[in-house]
Amino acid sequence: MATISENNGDASTGTGTTYTISLGDEFKGTLDTADDKDWIKVELTAGIIYDFTLSGVDSPELGLFDSSGNPVVSGGIIPSGAKLIYSPKVTGTYYIQIGSEESDHSGEYELSLVENTIPEGSYDEIADYLTNGYWEFKEGGERRAFDVTTEGSLTVNITALTADGQQLAIWALEAWSDVTGIQFVFVDDENARITFDDDEPGGFANSVVNDGVIVSSNV
Repeated sequence: MATISENNGDASTGTGTTYTISLGDEFKGTLDTADDKDWIKVELTAGIIYDFTLSGVDSPELGLFDSSGNPVVSGGIIPSGAKLIYSPKVTGTYYIQIGSEESDHSGEYELSLVENTIPEGSYDEIADYLTNGYWEFKEGGERRAFDVTTEGSLTVNITALTADGQQLAIWALEAWSDVTGIQFVFVDDENARITFDDDEPGGFANSVVNDGVIVSSNV
């Protein structure tokens, strides 16, 4: 266990970085400019669940890259103090990248690395986190969930997807039906409760919420 400071030059972007952390270490660094991205080398073992926690800089982004510098986990905006939890399938050298949202922020940060022990939760506890806890943590906002119960139904429009995309959506929704009992009714209707499209890269969803109830979602 050690505290490593970025005091021997900048943690350069790319696999040529001179900084390394191990389990139990804490790295203290600085994004000198808004577009600075620091890379830190780390050796990860297959099957172990790693917990990277980043705090300090505003609107931070964490990304993970393999030994060749190819992205494994793409950088995404996280709340300060949030975690990147990852379990590699292959033992080897990886690189963690620290940056900020759209290169808009600079400043000091701290990155810690520990082995993660995921707590077991009941179905009710997991459901409560999905509908309440996550949204309170992420945005300090209200809960959100569809007003539907087991054996209820939601309309879904997947017509904007390719044939392959439609098949993936169907399989995914069938998996949700198997677990929840909620049925998904496929419609060609702009007023569907859930609408899928592939107009933009990446995967995300936007929802219209009224008093904690999801009125509609676009995936």
